[in-house]
Amino acid sequence: KELVHRDIKPANIMLCADGRVIVMDFGLVRAGFMTRLTATGELLGTPRYLSPEHLAGTTLDNRSDIFQLGVVVFELLTGKSPFEGGLGSVLDRIRTGRFKPMSAVDASVAPAWERFVMKCMAVDPANRFADATEMSAFLAKHKAELDGSVSFDETKTNESAAGMFEFGPEFRSAYRMERALDCTGFGMVFKARQLMSSRLVTIKYLVQWRSDEKVKKRILREAKLLASLKAPNILSVLDSGLDGPVPYLVQELVEGE
Repeated sequence: KELVHRDIKPANIMLCADGRVIVMDFGLVRAGFMTRLTATGELLGTPRYLSPEHLAGTTLDNRSDIFQLGVVVFELLTGKSPFEGGLGSVLDRIRTGRFKPMSAVDASVAPAWERFVMKCMAVDPANRFADATEMSAFLAKHKAELDGSVSFDETKTNESAAGMFEFGPEFRSAYRMERALDCTGFGMVFKARQLMSSRLVTIKYLVQWRSDEKVKKRILREAKLLASLKAPNILSVLDSGLDGPVPYLVQELVEGE
């Protein structure tokens, strides 16, 4: 309660196979009453998702997260970021609220979605939705207009889930991510192909622990122990390591119902 995430973006929002949506990576979370820039004025978060008040260094509340969610929905429905350009241009556009309307980027976007996003992304927090309850009420009120205005292909959704991460070059040279199988509180589970052997495998990409060095060391230590275990009822750990800061485990892929 009264916590501000400060880094709402596609890579931190996981869509599970059962339809649940999980917000991840709470490494930047702070209590609303104490959330400002760092003491040195450092910006924490991903630049094109930062709210105007975050850039201004003022106290943040839940409406800063609502602004970031608006940016995510804009991208989800149009395939484009509202804030294009270099860092200086992006920050200036965020401060002044200058970006193309969704309908100018994709004319097929329902007007209600555009009104929803514009309210989320208002420069003045007072002009945004007050909270998630108010957002839900808006969506419920305009349900008839919104239903059917967006369609999702399951295959494309799974592909985009795999594509939301910027895997490192060494990781990409070893594995090809084929589809997302599930998400957990710790990260994503992918079906992938080991390129050297053409073997299908399961990869647990543990993004939740990318900033916790102590946990990462423990994960990799335990993965080595599991790799040494060979038994019929134990899934073998074929590989483990770090893709940049993110720990991962590679295991046998077991098909089942």
